[in-house]
Amino acid sequence: MTQTWKYGALSLFLSAILVSGCSSASDETGTAASGTNPLNPQDTSQTKQTVDQETEPAQTEGAASKQEPPASQGDEAAHEQEQTSMEVERILFDGSIGEGYHKKVELMKDGSEHIVITNPQEKVQVDKREYEGLITSVNGQVLTVQLKQGLEKQITIHANVKRSDDTGKDYQVGLEIEWEQDAEGNILEVELDD
Repeated sequence: MTQTWKYGALSLFLSAILVSGCSSASDETGTAASGTNPLNPQDTSQTKQTVDQETEPAQTEGAASKQEPPASQGDEAAHEQEQTSMEVERILFDGSIGEGYHKKVELMKDGSEHIVITNPQEKVQVDKREYEGLITSVNGQVLTVQLKQGLEKQITIHANVKRSDDTGKDYQVGLEIEWEQDAEGNILEVELDD
């Protein structure tokens, strides 16, 4: 309780110093502006230069204090996960698969594989991501999965998604899951293993 009081008193003291410093800067500015001679242009330019010099630090302080509050830790973690899922760790395959088709498989930093197949005209025919991991929580159609690289990903599996269940247990914590999703993030197919 005493530490809280000390921090509160310190904050109040620092706030009072900042406020008094700002008000004295504005007092000086006001005094300098009111002491100008409108008939003498040199006095005006000197006063303007003095006013600009005095107010510049105050504007910098104000800009620094108006910064946006930091994002919550949950938002930062989600952003970091999203960024990691977009980063390539290494290229597993990049070459021709016959008849002018080209296939590229990238291992992403989140452990997924990004697969792109293009036709002879270089138009994308397949653009999908393959994931695998362990189910850590189930809430209806929403699953939380621990990926191979240790990251967690939350997915929603709709009723129309093709599903292969070798376990006969449906979605349960502790089961291995593999799934494919398209470039828009829609889940195409799910496979469950023990």
